[in-house]
Amino acid sequence: MTKQIATILEKILDPEHEWKYQLLRQWHDIFGPLSDKVRLEKIHKDTLILVVWNACWLHELYALSDVLLASINEKLDKPRIKKLRFKRGEQYAESKKRHADTPKTARPLRTINAKEQHALACVKDSALAEVLQSFLKRCIVNEGENRNVRTQNTHRDNSDNLHATNKCRKKCS
Repeated sequence: MTKQIATILEKILDPEHEWKYQLLRQWHDIFGPLSDKVRLEKIHKDTLILVVWNACWLHELYALSDVLLASINEKLDKPRIKKLRFKRGEQYAESKKRHADTPKTARPLRTINAKEQHALACVKDSALAEVLQSFLKRCIVNEGENRNVRTQNTHRDNSDNLHATNKCRKKCS
């Protein structure tokens, strides 16, 4: 004795909200091949909040919002939706997989070397010095896979930093 969810929902659903069920049931008919690019996230009064996976499709669907609105209201018993709101998101399965694979560990803070401590000592504003120190501790150490990518810019940046450090030393002395 199995029943489809659709038949059960029809019996349970409040008649006042039956149009929402009708909208969900006809979602694929309304959006056609675009239905795999957009997901209904929420129905808020007379507004549908839609999640789109791709920024290009978000822009395209936004441009077609008047056509989509007419199509949606045409499928309902009477015009109930006045606005469509789009937002960028991930496909549900992709999002769930990405969050399951991501470990919830914080990056270790690095130690501040003597040059950086000296440069921080030259900063007269204590609040600024604290913020800079916190920033330096959170900076990623250029080791491993990022080293080669950053090396090109690092040589130029290091010479600029060395010049600034020497300038600071002269002022502090």
